[in-house]
Amino acid sequence: MDWNGEKKAEIEASRLVKKEEGKIPVPSTTPSHKLKDYTGSFENPAYGIIKIHLKDNNLYTLLGYENVILKHRHYDVFDPRLVDKNGVADTEPSNLLFNFFSDVAGQIQGIGILLDGSEKPVMFDRKATPVGVMK
Repeated sequence: MDWNGEKKAEIEASRLVKKEEGKIPVPSTTPSHKLKDYTGSFENPAYGIIKIHLKDNNLYTLLGYENVILKHRHYDVFDPRLVDKNGVADTEPSNLLFNFFSDVAGQIQGIGILLDGSEKPVMFDRKATPVGVMK
């Protein structure tokens, strides 16, 4: 009997179930902050800066040269959707989720994004806003 093989298959099946469950939005949740609190610049040394801005009560960013709207998924998780030149957002959910996180004072301090097929999110930390500049 291949006990190691069976256990390995069982662990892999469990991991896949958890991964699929993570794709299902939790119903009836709202962001923990006002949308303006999610705006700003977030930086990762390897990937650069992501700038989030608010327009018409929606969050937007640029990924490469693509305009992206961040649709609320659940809690502080947002689903980036490409926006075409006519302003129409893609209806297909993305695998690239933006998970905002807060510090102990409750202020948004960064974004965790699963990139490159990794299971550990790449962290983008909020850049300090220069004195005298409003978000």
